[in-house]
Amino acid sequence: MKYGIDVAKWNGEIDWGKVKEDGIVFAILKATKKNNSVEEAFERNYAGCIENGIEVGAYRYVYAKTIEGAKKEAQALCEVLAGKKITYRVWLDMEDDSIKYIGASTLTNIINAEAEILQAAGFEVGVYCNLNWYKNVLQSEKLKEKYPFWIARYGTNDGEMQEEYSPEAFAHAWQYTSKGKVNGISGNVDLDVVFSEMSTETVEPEPHKYSVGQTVTYSSYYYAAGDDISKAVILSKYGKGKITGITSGARNPYQLDGRNRYLNDGDIRSIVTSKESEYVYHTVKSGQNLTVIAKMYGTSINQILKLNPSIKNKNLIKTGAKIRVK
Repeated sequence: MKYGIDVAKWNGEIDWGKVKEDGIVFAILKATKKNNSVEEAFERNYAGCIENGIEVGAYRYVYAKTIEGAKKEAQALCEVLAGKKITYRVWLDMEDDSIKYIGASTLTNIINAEAEILQAAGFEVGVYCNLNWYKNVLQSEKLKEKYPFWIARYGTNDGEMQEEYSPEAFAHAWQYTSKGKVNGISGNVDLDVVFSEMSTETVEPEPHKYSVGQTVTYSSYYYAAGDDISKAVILSKYGKGKITGITSGARNPYQLDGRNRYLNDGDIRSIVTSKESEYVYHTVKSGQNLTVIAKMYGTSINQILKLNPSIKNKNLIKTGAKIRVK
């Protein structure tokens, strides 16, 4: 077993050198708050851990009641953790009473929504809860197929490990007291152990292939950055739009035209160059011929024919045909 702690701002200024000397191998740090801003002590604690060779994990106390709220929590985590060496996973802390009764299925969807975004950003994910939540609130058997569990179970909670309360049979980590003592920390601190190897290298996500400002054509899109493949909107013909935002870590990171329209790399068919984006097209209406169309756009029949080599007979233009006029 390896010994560790989990801490937040409530633990005050920590002397991480003394913590290391006291045999602590890892620390799980609170990273973001309810409003999705960074936890006040996170950067300080992260720097102390890295400086002293203590492996770092992070946790988020989950308040989300909807998929959209879950995505916002996960995206905020990705922003705070970007560039950090998080080798002891990102843990979703499931214990708040405000979400306890929204339904096991809904909670599973919330966990999966957050995990998908975090994993896309290169972070491994785990689930933290107490024994009651594990047995009676969450779909634990289903969830543990995807994520390791970290269980809080204290017994008499006297600061010591009580083996008879160990969740080793079904969990990977155990928070065994909230009244522990560690050199370098004033007051009580949560003490933890892991039963199996939990250290994992943070995976660098692939850089985005496209960038803000590019105009692209696309064959499908999503209404939200975190939507899965089942929610894809398939187009009968390619659409075109400009990338106006990128959501780091999202499944569909590219936002188009500032709208609720998001793409992933697989949706994009081509980049429209600045020259191509200035092209002008006309859809032929009933009764129109090239003479009429040329006059409409101040050009000539010959110029239109040059721009549309597919037109073989200038006197035979089909209604509904899309032709380039400039």
